Amino acid sequence: MKLRRNLLRSSSDTSGIWGDLAVTDYVDTERTLSRSISRRIFIATFTAIAVVLSSFWFWVHRIDNAQANVPSVVAQVKDSIVSVGCGNYGGTGFAVNIPVPSKYKAAILSAAHVFDDCSEGDTVTVTYEGRDYRGYLAGKDPARPANDLSKVHDVALVYVKFSLPGLDPAPQARVGDWAIVIGDPYKHINYVTFGIITDVTKDEYGTDAAINHGNSGGPILDSSGRVLGIVSYMETHSNQYPGNAKGIYDVTPGIYYAKRLRLTCAQIFDKAPSCPFSD
Repeated sequence: MKLRRNLLRSSSDTSGIWGDLAVTDYVDTERTLSRSISRRIFIATFTAIAVVLSSFWFWVHRIDNAQANVPSVVAQVKDSIVSVGCGNYGGTGFAVNIPVPSKYKAAILSAAHVFDDCSEGDTVTVTYEGRDYRGYLAGKDPARPANDLSKVHDVALVYVKFSLPGLDPAPQARVGDWAIVIGDPYKHINYVTFGIITDVTKDEYGTDAAINHGNSGGPILDSSGRVLGIVSYMETHSNQYPGNAKGIYDVTPGIYYAKRLRLTCAQIFDKAPSCPFSD
């Protein structure tokens, strides 16, 4: 049944004619209620659509940000990459943001096996922008050459007396995260490869980003250009195929490893008040 009620108007508010009409006019409250419900449904629907669209935009934004912009990362880190060498060995190094002794201006991390011909305290060569500088080998672990790099820390620290922009450490990576490798293999300056993290252990990150001789000691980076680890070795196998001569190694494509920065705490920063790397 339709409910009818008088309009709440007074003849004193208008002319007498309008007042007479107001007294005899009515409001259809059922129709008014339907309109009110329709408005509420419209508002609820609009709000739901807005929430869905906002969530979709946020999801797409996260995916877009999660993808590694390799050219941007390279532009960000390339001025922190150096070539390092000692005797018959050479590789890559990178400047990091850590405190340095007052007589030096920058700290460089690299792999210990790059300095197999040198001992702690020796002078090493650091090449930056085509110019050779003297560096001080402050520490390396292990101190002597190792036959199996997977079983040692393989980290080294060099101080230099010229300024370099330092890189920051990255949070712990997960399997499937983006991985960018930059270094100087075979005299190619700032040669870049790209892949993902394929393995995460307490001491190492595995990656399928291509690594070559000369990449040793360079950084493996996350999608924001922060350092995950120090490039160390590629997995190899001897006598993998029948007739393969002893001492000939077959490189396993896509299985490369970098040492996590936390390994520098074991010996290189053992005398410091605290290790600059938590991961």
